[in-house]
Amino acid sequence: MMTSINQSYSDTMSLLAREQVQAYLVRSQDLYIFGSEAACQRIMQFYRGRPDGVCLSYAIDPWYQHYVTLPNFQ
Repeated sequence: MMTSINQSYSDTMSLLAREQVQAYLVRSQDLYIFGSEAACQRIMQFYRGRPDGVCLSYAIDPWYQHYVTLPNFQ
């Protein structure tokens, strides 16, 4: 079950990605956004040039999903 803050981030990032994604705030600072490669690319493009950076990765098991990490998002 998602917390309300994670649901809020998911809704916001889904608008940026133009499709449904899932976002999770980890350690109260790093935002992880899971979705398709295209959705992650759109989010990365939006946050390009961010001082703390943005990173595209993919989870090998069990979903084979791409995800974006936004460090120090708060």
